[in-house]
Amino acid sequence: MITQSLLSLTDKTALVTGGAAGIGKASALILAQAGANVMIADLNLEAAEHTAEEIKKLTGRNIEYVACNILQDDQLVNAVNKTIETFGQIHILVNNAGGGRWP
Repeated sequence: MITQSLLSLTDKTALVTGGAAGIGKASALILAQAGANVMIADLNLEAAEHTAEEIKKLTGRNIEYVACNILQDDQLVNAVNKTIETFGQIHILVNNAGGGRWP
């Protein structure tokens, strides 16, 4: 596989916001194929769980998930803390989820 030959992320940890679908899901899959453990953070917990299970089956990597609304500071802190508790540290952060705050 191209990603495995060009990029090895064996035993690195990635946190992917908006990781249950679309670009986030594709990012999580590519990271897992390259050897990373992945935490999928998404508003839709059911979709995040489904995506995590799908990627686990395809790659054999440790894929976990957490509910996270990126507009809520406490949920962001929880996603980071759960990732660190599960995997030890975060090496890669994919800020994929949409959203924003207006002044």
